[in-house]
Amino acid sequence: MTSFPDLLRSWISQNAGDLASDGVQAILTEGPQDRDRRAVWADFDSANRLARLTVWDTGEAVLALADAAAENPPVTQQLEFASSTDLERAVASAVAWVAE
Repeated sequence: MTSFPDLLRSWISQNAGDLASDGVQAILTEGPQDRDRRAVWADFDSANRLARLTVWDTGEAVLALADAAAENPPVTQQLEFASSTDLERAVASAVAWVAE
């Protein structure tokens, strides 16, 4: 079975340096280990935009996108991952939003 939290952790570990050189900070936070569903979330921040991708080991995920200068609330999308490709698409969306 694919561990989506582990995939996200690995992606951040491999790409955080490249993102930083592009002006995007990526921070991974681990959820409590004593929960029925394990989760991690990645915050992607730039000067003007923010994104948070929360991923559970069940394949459920939430992507939240916000513009720091706008007064609008964050836009959130509920996602369901079936494969690592789905996770990679969500990460790419988050990074594209923040880097724009």
